[in-house]
Amino acid sequence: MTVSTQLSQGPLAPQRGSQDTSTGTALEGPTSPTASFNLIDYSPMISIILVIIGWRVIYNNAKKLATRTETKSLIDEVIKLTNELEGITIDYWLSGRKNRIESDLFTLLTSAKIETLTARLTLLKRRQINLKKKSLSYMVTYMDLDCEKVDSISIDKKREKVHLFLSYKNELIDELYTVYEEVYEPSFGLTPRLKRYINDKPQKSSAN
Repeated sequence: MTVSTQLSQGPLAPQRGSQDTSTGTALEGPTSPTASFNLIDYSPMISIILVIIGWRVIYNNAKKLATRTETKSLIDEVIKLTNELEGITIDYWLSGRKNRIESDLFTLLTSAKIETLTARLTLLKRRQINLKKKSLSYMVTYMDLDCEKVDSISIDKKREKVHLFLSYKNELIDELYTVYEEVYEPSFGLTPRLKRYINDKPQKSSAN
């Protein structure tokens, strides 16, 4: 064996992956024994994960939509009850004596509707629709207070009572819608002008 052959096969022989100092060219390195990552092999698992995530998103959206619809139905019931109370109150305080129901019957009717109204507001509170104002208590006060003395109260005083009742009734409804839109934001979004109207209206009411 010649000397040149021994040098080429010995420890001084150039290693694969190193650089030839004489020519400056890189020598071919060894092939990595680790297999390359193949995304196709994991495609069934990825598809299952994506399906699970998709169903989860759909379920959450459906649940949120159902809760929003149920809450809106409760608010509609509250508005219906307040409108019924409005009709009874106006008929009692502004009608003549011949067309007016007895004070005991008036109290019975209004008390039953107020009880139902309070129950609906309690259900709304469980759905994060919390009313901070005392609109309902003021509304009941101007509706029922001194109802047994209706014949001895002046017509101006009766009109004032009805006016205040309607004012607090509308305030109650406005607050319901405001809190509802804060909890369940509309998908289209509120315009800046509408936001200013909602935020400024309670301040104007308190100032008056």
